[in-house]
Amino acid sequence: MYRTQSDFAKAEPLYLRVIDGRRRLYGDDHRETLRAVDGLAQLCNFQGEFDRAVALYVPALEASRRAHGDQDPVTLRLMFGLGCTYAASGGRRNKAEPLLASILKGQQVVLKDKHIDTLITREVLAIHLLHRNRLPEAEQESRQSYEALRTVYGEMHSYTYTSQATFI
Repeated sequence: MYRTQSDFAKAEPLYLRVIDGRRRLYGDDHRETLRAVDGLAQLCNFQGEFDRAVALYVPALEASRRAHGDQDPVTLRLMFGLGCTYAASGGRRNKAEPLLASILKGQQVVLKDKHIDTLITREVLAIHLLHRNRLPEAEQESRQSYEALRTVYGEMHSYTYTSQATFI
């Protein structure tokens, strides 16, 4: 809740406590521990602390891959977080596209084409391509995401509205 309210000073100590507790209970590579690390890394991204987010994502992603494999939903979530971090941070943008494309392929296999995580990844990839001035590819990805969101959630859903804003 603190993160949602942008009260990062209150949110961070709670994330650190949760991560510490889950590490003691479950270990470093347990899905619940990795989800908590993802939450803290997202918090870092919201604050523009991209180096710190990368420093959290990379070892968590390695641990998740070792323990659960590349096709695990938590591994894919960590890959998505790292891909978004790369896309948002200046000097790493060239690393974002191959990672986002790889995540999308994995999500299409594991979660399928119309799962919200898959559709959000497609949107982020479209935005990344748009920023790199690759307009035909960006339009294709955005159009596919928008059409799927409209089918799954309907025209009045906030996800569809957000996608439509990207598409237009």
